[in-house]
Amino acid sequence: MSYLFLQTLVIQLFVGIAFLLLGLWGGKFLWGHDRHSAQPAPDAPRDAAAEATPETEAELKKLRMLNGKLEKENHKLRAKVGAEDVPAEDAGTSPEVEETLEIVDLPVEPEPPRTRPAKPAAKAERDELIKIRGIGKVMAEKLEKKGIRTFRQIAEWTREEIAKLPYGTRVARDKWQAQARRLHKEKYGEKI
Repeated sequence: MSYLFLQTLVIQLFVGIAFLLLGLWGGKFLWGHDRHSAQPAPDAPRDAAAEATPETEAELKKLRMLNGKLEKENHKLRAKVGAEDVPAEDAGTSPEVEETLEIVDLPVEPEPPRTRPAKPAAKAERDELIKIRGIGKVMAEKLEKKGIRTFRQIAEWTREEIAKLPYGTRVARDKWQAQARRLHKEKYGEKI
């Protein structure tokens, strides 16, 4: 009885190995064949566009510089037209472009600051700033400590003032100024 059991076990083992090898060979034939044919021969000419040369590096720097100038011009034009929803990240030149301009040794012309003194709110004048999406109780308390109590104050922030705030990106992302203008108009009936 044990001899018959041992013989059956050996046959099953050989059949299992045979099917495993057959599966590996079939897989290589079906899926491995295309993979090897798609690879270029080692002595084939290389793609010249894929290699970085000093000329392409210089051209890339020029294009980055031009992009920076166009970003600044776009920002100035949008400010003239009064575009409300220009994100704070778009203001001025990006750090990558400034780095490129420094490498090329061209001066970076800073924009003249537009300063407008903030109008202090009267003690009694106070709006519910938490009505602005993105301002919760904690943020409202932080704004209160900075003397910001009304929708008008938020709506009249300049880009420079927003850039100085530690949460300035949230102002642009959640469009606080547009919301503040709308809420001010609803409450007081006047357009800012």
